[in-house]
Amino acid sequence: MSQDARLAQQRCALGPRRASRLPRLCKLKPPPLARGSVRARGQHVAVMATDKLFHSLGFSPFREVTGRASVADLFPVDKRCGIYALSFADGEFYVGKSLNVARRFVDHTRTHQDIAAIAFKPVRQNLLDKEEQHCATRAETAGIVLRNIQLMSVVHGETDLDDVVRPDAQATWERSGQQPSLAATRPSDAALRRRYARKFEQLQKIPFGVEAIEFLRRYLAVGLLSPASTELTFWSVSALPNHRPGKRDWVCLSRVSVGWQEVCTVGTLSGHFLVSLHLCRSVFEKSAGSRRMSIDEAFPTLEVTDHRYEPGGQDQLNLEVEGYDAAMALLNDPAIQRAVRSFNLRLMRKGATPYGRYHCFDLADRMFEPETATTKATGTAMPSASVLALLREWPKGEPVPAISIKQPWAGAVVWLGKDVENRSRWLSKHRGPVLIHASSAKLFQEDVDDMLTRARKDGIAEEVLKDFTTDEFADEIYPTGAIVGVASLADVIAGSDNVDDDHPAARSPWTNEKAAYWLHLTDAEPCIPLPFKGQVGLFRVPYEIAATLKPVPRTGAPENSENEPGAGSTKSRPKVPKRWSAARLYMRPMQPSPALAAIVGNDPLARTELTTKLWEYITEHDLQDTRNKRLINCDNKLRAVTGKDQVDMFELTKFVSEHLEVPGGEATGEG
Repeated sequence: MSQDARLAQQRCALGPRRASRLPRLCKLKPPPLARGSVRARGQHVAVMATDKLFHSLGFSPFREVTGRASVADLFPVDKRCGIYALSFADGEFYVGKSLNVARRFVDHTRTHQDIAAIAFKPVRQNLLDKEEQHCATRAETAGIVLRNIQLMSVVHGETDLDDVVRPDAQATWERSGQQPSLAATRPSDAALRRRYARKFEQLQKIPFGVEAIEFLRRYLAVGLLSPASTELTFWSVSALPNHRPGKRDWVCLSRVSVGWQEVCTVGTLSGHFLVSLHLCRSVFEKSAGSRRMSIDEAFPTLEVTDHRYEPGGQDQLNLEVEGYDAAMALLNDPAIQRAVRSFNLRLMRKGATPYGRYHCFDLADRMFEPETATTKATGTAMPSASVLALLREWPKGEPVPAISIKQPWAGAVVWLGKDVENRSRWLSKHRGPVLIHASSAKLFQEDVDDMLTRARKDGIAEEVLKDFTTDEFADEIYPTGAIVGVASLADVIAGSDNVDDDHPAARSPWTNEKAAYWLHLTDAEPCIPLPFKGQVGLFRVPYEIAATLKPVPRTGAPENSENEPGAGSTKSRPKVPKRWSAARLYMRPMQPSPALAAIVGNDPLARTELTTKLWEYITEHDLQDTRNKRLINCDNKLRAVTGKDQVDMFELTKFVSEHLEVPGGEATGEG
């Protein structure tokens, strides 16, 4: 090798590293990268260390090719398939694969005018991809600057992102999460918005669609650099990519792509909420440090895999977590946020994303909305508009957790004080208010008999239970497919072996010792049933729907409603007699207002009859929207009730309730 070629190699690398340490560094992680910036080019490694590295990878010695137009004479025709390494005059390298290294060299000379030397390693065609990745990883781990874009974890030099966000602002954001102060406006593409509007409508209706939107909103806040300035150019978000209803257990709800790689995938697997995140391995290990074990313990559903995509380079890690609450808690961890920021910044510096053509603007609009509505004076969450006691302090705009329970057990929770819900599987770490949803499952008499037996053991008087034993008003006593109340999830116990003897759940007659999990519920409160489709596990109900829930009125009760539990009752806590009984509540006639009477008539009607007449009117006048069956297009009579031209079917229940009174003048919403 000539002196010029040797001098070119001496300018190639960054900082001295002993060759004996290379295998260990390669196995664990690459050298830490300071704030996403390029290492100083003035540092050098010994020529022997560089030669030893490429020699250990199986390359031939570097041969000087300065000024050459071709290297066909250096490689026999039948031995040109393999991995090559180019050395440049400025000390950088390039590692690539080719079926014909001579022709590939000619291609490089058109782009790079400073090629100084070349080394080559014959490889079979079926091993080219794997070997190229391995060689590039080893070279980057050793501190050598590569001009490769796709195979490198970090891109050196100027990039297109620098024209949008200054490099120093990029480094500040990566380090602290502080967004640069840019007066940016979001891009607009009317045709692209129309193309995926239907997908977004579908996303909001399918299970866990609302939770996916809330998670992505948080991801944008903590993981994307100057999102308004970089939207569509450097990152994009899709809604229901390749969605095939009912075709498989995995349903992809949304993907966030940065550069050439998807970095965040949200979906459902076998009916459970699942999130997959790609982040920077070295930054995560450094930020988490000794907390790594506690993170594993805090997230029992967390899986750490070595799954990689080529654009992200070798310094990446894949995390998968099951459950909405666990996913949100994971994303709020500072170590995770730092690793996500570093990884996404590296991808943005590699160039623009080719997936902008799948960008869903409607979904992005929701992601840009504030995470919670806050008061400017105190910065605390605004109280909920709900009149249910447990939800009065719920942050305005935040979806409300809910659990779906079969009847008659849902009715037992809200009416009879059932304080333990038995589950075979439970992943959520949520504690606090939960809506009680009655599932659409069929009601069986044997379940009713079992429920009544347990209620009697709990000291519930026969006078109270008589309304729960009749078949006459079964649909009203045990409504299905509806939200029927709210309770506080105080504790979750993993089976009878993990509970203290003095715990309320241990003494409760509602516990099933064979159940894997006991959900301890307190402060249950029934509400006027609101039709809603439930889901498996803990799910979220949109805030605007939860805010319409009305409590069961405590005033105007029947003559026996103020009686204390009978002689059979041994408990002092209030039971059903403090409120209307279920059958009387749902079946008592209600007086419609003049505006509502123009639709259903002026005679007092039970709620079931009133709902039937209202939907007969909507069907007869063809008021249901043809594109979105959840929406009702109001005519003049219905507009007088709702005050709007178009309402959601769930909103309709709220407006109708405001136009009902108990005969004699008591409004239904009071209590």
